[in-house]
Amino acid sequence: KAIAKKLDGLGVNVNLQYATSKSQDLNAAGRIADKSNPKIYLSVHHNSYKDDTKGYFFMTNPNDKASSIVAQKLSNSIKDNGKIPQTDNRLNTGYIGEMNVVNKEGRISILGEFGYFNKAELMKIMSDEYVDYVSTKVANELYNQLNDMTKDKEVINVQKKKEIGIARKNHNKNSRTEEEIKVRFNEQNVVVSKQENVVISFK
Repeated sequence: KAIAKKLDGLGVNVNLQYATSKSQDLNAAGRIADKSNPKIYLSVHHNSYKDDTKGYFFMTNPNDKASSIVAQKLSNSIKDNGKIPQTDNRLNTGYIGEMNVVNKEGRISILGEFGYFNKAELMKIMSDEYVDYVSTKVANELYNQLNDMTKDKEVINVQKKKEIGIARKNHNKNSRTEEEIKVRFNEQNVVVSKQENVVISFK
């Protein structure tokens, strides 16, 4: 909720979903999220594990370079939290079904393990200081990524307009109608609002 609240304050449209520890429930959360077609899907985890297990990490699907880059930026953004250590990010080898459900081209899909419910970390990750620090840093980084995605699409839009402009200059030579030019060069508004859709799933 803390991350969602920070994102909402930045003007980002956020959908929250809750799941139990059952894998089928996690997969259902992924299917529900997929219907809202989010730009970013972040699955937030605090798993119970061995008492000596420490650290946080982010997980993405293999060959998903875009999500992997964002995951690393998220990881680096909270490395100075002062509570739990940064560990290497991981690849989903297929056992996290929800990641497979929501992972589509053009969508950032990430699972984040933000610390464990065990003797080593429970009290640390429950502290107000940790929650505020991590939620602020993660929200800001997600917001930055959404802005970068918007800028990329603005560039694409400008390029399309240039292509269409060139096509119109050649209009008389090639005897194409305005409608044919639009269809050929796929003239459309690909610029998205800065108010993007982020789905955060909690386990």
